[in-house]
Amino acid sequence: MRYLWYSMYGFVTALAVYALFFRPPAVVEENPPLTQTPVTDPREDSTVDVQIALILDTSSSMDGLVAQARTQLWEMVSDLQTGPDGDERKVAVALYQYGNNRLPKSDGFIQQLAPLTTDLDLVTVKLHALSTSGGKEYAPEAILRAADELEWSGDDAVERIIVIAGNEGFAQGKVTSHSALARAQDLKISVVPIFCTNRGATDGALASWREAAELAGTDFTSINSDLRVVQVRSPYDREIMQKCQALEENRVYGANYCKSEYTAQAERFVEGSSAIDRALVQSRQVADKDLVTAYGSGAVELEKVALPGAVANKSLQEKKAYLEEKAAVQANLRRELAELSAKRKNHIQQQRRARAGAPKVNLGDAVRSNVLKGY
Repeated sequence: MRYLWYSMYGFVTALAVYALFFRPPAVVEENPPLTQTPVTDPREDSTVDVQIALILDTSSSMDGLVAQARTQLWEMVSDLQTGPDGDERKVAVALYQYGNNRLPKSDGFIQQLAPLTTDLDLVTVKLHALSTSGGKEYAPEAILRAADELEWSGDDAVERIIVIAGNEGFAQGKVTSHSALARAQDLKISVVPIFCTNRGATDGALASWREAAELAGTDFTSINSDLRVVQVRSPYDREIMQKCQALEENRVYGANYCKSEYTAQAERFVEGSSAIDRALVQSRQVADKDLVTAYGSGAVELEKVALPGAVANKSLQEKKAYLEEKAAVQANLRRELAELSAKRKNHIQQQRRARAGAPKVNLGDAVRSNVLKGY
């Protein structure tokens, strides 16, 4: 048996020596493959026009606020995507919760759920995972956290906004309202405090949020956070979805484009008019990931880009013709979508105005009246 082990040991040693000194040389490709399109991953937020952080009170009486955020996220982003001159804008959203006693006391009962990101499916999934529970609500500390730890753009052309909503006294905790709002102003971040008038609200709390709005330099806004948001259908919804699908089918993505890993989950949560808003948002948001757009803007060298399918081995002129044809189709679809979206928005506004009773303000209304002021 001893000799058998010695023989095996010698055989293994001989194999190791042979592999070390006599292995074949590595094969070097004389003509390496073309590089794929240099468009960025859709979860990168390097070039955005609007950055908005939503900070939601998730204490025990705030189920209604969370429900409103879930229902209205995509509509709010869709509104933000259109600038005062009608130009399309790219929007990044961050999400925080505060005031929940399931969160660590050492963190001020505050948690970042999503950084500033254009991956709104991620934000959707995080919103639907929220649950409320009683806790201490340190609004100024939450604002300071968002101001200091998020990657805000240094470009003055980028709108930077923090929206915070809650129903308890604003000035709780070790961080003062003045210092938190002053820090945001130093970073040129607009803060929109939204007071929630639900069953847990008090006159003292209302006064503190009114004072916070004055310090922030914005109009005081209160909402009925227990109000159920009714989603409004429009006669244009089906055609919008068809146009969005056609636009997606006419995009040309490179190897670096990938859908969010949260897409499948998000699609389970988004329905009704929210699904229409999601389709519209994505029809605009992913345009800079499309090789057609990148080529049209001169951002890629077509000679170095591997196109898909039947055009992969075509001549340079044929590739140009292919992308230009796609660009023409996309331009027509985008024009039609813009017209349909405007008709849909007008229809929804008319339906909302036609409802009986006094106007009721929800989270989406508050964001529109403050963030989109003057548009």
